[in-house]
Order: sequence, then C-alpha cells, then structure tokens
Amino acid sequence: MIGTKENMRVGDIVRAYDFAPRLGCPDCFIIGKVTKIEGMFFVADTLMRVWDGKVEHQNKLENHIKHSFRALCQGEMGFDKEYDRVTILA
Repeated sequence: MIGTKENMRVGDIVRAYDFAPRLGCPDCFIIGKVTKIEGMFFVADTLMRVWDGKVEHQNKLENHIKHSFRALCQGEMGFDKEYDRVTILA
C-alpha cells in the first residue's frame, strides 16, 4: 500500500526511498516503524537501512543508538506520481 498521509498510521512499518530506484543504481532505502505523523511528514524509528544494496540492521548501526528519520509522506514530493517512494509494508 502507498504511504500517503491519509492511509498511514502510527505503528505501520514503512519502506522509504530517498530517491527513485533506477537502473544501475543499487537499492538505497530505510525501513522503519512510524511513531508520529505531522501534517505532510512522518517520523519513524529505523529498523533497517539498505545502502548500496547492503543491509544494515539497527543493532549494527553506529554506537547502538536508536535512530529515527523524518520524511514526506507519499504524494507530497515531486515525482511521487511516477514511483512509490513510501510504501506501507505492514
């Protein structure tokens, strides 16, 4: 399901891309659990980061600090009509 502000809920697990996946560019995205929805934005605790196609689990991130991220909901950013930048996984 697409992660728009209308259908995203606190507690959802989401995958958020920084930019559109494209040919020849390895996957780069974050999976997180939504903790807050603020207008056009959501805040999520990081569960996993995939960078250059490699998985980094939260417990292996620097200093074992709980990381969170803030991003625009799907439909609030340019080119969102062309690809699913934010999707609800669970």
